[in-house]
Amino acid sequence: MILVWWGLVASAQAHLGEYRMPANGDQQVVVIEQVLEGVRPEMLDWWWNNMASNDYFQRWHPQANQSAYWQVPPASFETLDYAVGAVLDTVQMVAGQAVEAEWAFAVPPGPTRCLDEDHRFMARIRFPGYPDLGVGLLRYDYVADPYGRGTVVRVSYALPAMIDAAYPGYSAGIGAIVESSLANLNGFLPEAFQQEYIEGTLLSRGNVRFEADGWLKKRIIVEQEIAGITADMLDWWWDNINSTARYQRWHPTAHVSFEWLEPPAQADELAYSVGAVQLVSEYIGPYKSNLLITWLEAEGAIGQVEYDHWIYAKTDLKALRGIFPQRMIHEYQDNESGDGIVMRSIFTVPSFFDLVMPGFSRSLGEHAIQEMQFLPRFLPELFRREFERDWSDCGLCTE
Repeated sequence: MILVWWGLVASAQAHLGEYRMPANGDQQVVVIEQVLEGVRPEMLDWWWNNMASNDYFQRWHPQANQSAYWQVPPASFETLDYAVGAVLDTVQMVAGQAVEAEWAFAVPPGPTRCLDEDHRFMARIRFPGYPDLGVGLLRYDYVADPYGRGTVVRVSYALPAMIDAAYPGYSAGIGAIVESSLANLNGFLPEAFQQEYIEGTLLSRGNVRFEADGWLKKRIIVEQEIAGITADMLDWWWDNINSTARYQRWHPTAHVSFEWLEPPAQADELAYSVGAVQLVSEYIGPYKSNLLITWLEAEGAIGQVEYDHWIYAKTDLKALRGIFPQRMIHEYQDNESGDGIVMRSIFTVPSFFDLVMPGFSRSLGEHAIQEMQFLPRFLPELFRREFERDWSDCGLCTE
């Protein structure tokens, strides 16, 4: 076995060290670790099913990556779950020679993830030019960098023992290619993810409309259905956002920071805490805003809601607190099929906002669709761990 380390960095979470590629005497192991600045874990989640689209595979490493096409395509290109069973045929120039490799997307072995912040990808690799070499494994383990730089990634190759006999210099060459490829992602993946997933896939799941509210105000009304969560989960979420890390998972490309100025008084209940105040920084379209959001008495929204659950809040621009306060209602209930919720959000804002910030109202409505559609990625797991106290399937760590 050969162990090659490239650009070793400290792991973002201690238990990431448990995710070591299993190896035996018939394998060579290559391991690369890097911090990908400006790249969120969700972007990599989207990448696996979409890397053969457009010219993305070639842009990943223009000198090495020659071609990629789907032998068995993913069932969907609009999900953040990579398609187990998909098969990608690739050609790369490694150590001066063209190497054909077949990537068969597979389920990672080992225990269930302890924390939903952990992300993984694995593929079994075959080399059609040398079918007797056997099967190799490619695995990515990655988490958000705790210092806000991007994503900490470990890439592990377990290669057939005779790979360097078939392709001289392959083990060292593939390590160098992966290291460069990771660095290249920042140049195009964030933009592709924003345009195709955030502004494409997610916005197709809801709609935005506008109503006048007298002469000086307008209502932005957002309707959507969110699969995979329950009304109880959302009731709990409002008082348990808690940290910038969680806030960024709620909208990976628009949410910047979060803190409680007045912490919730009853965060362990399925009801929000009236009087809790949060300070958030986020982008609404191109406009960066620092907002104070205060949970108000639920009774203040009676007559404006029709669903069974809701939260009523006041939002202020931090620099103009109390001058142009806005109102926000999120109302929701479990859908009829029992596999998600229906939700209506109503934002009441000054009409002149669109004069000083063109397109603000539509951007706010679209932001609401995007952030709510990310909740199924992490909220069910978080709710089960922290509210229901269920750690029964965790194989790596304890509560």
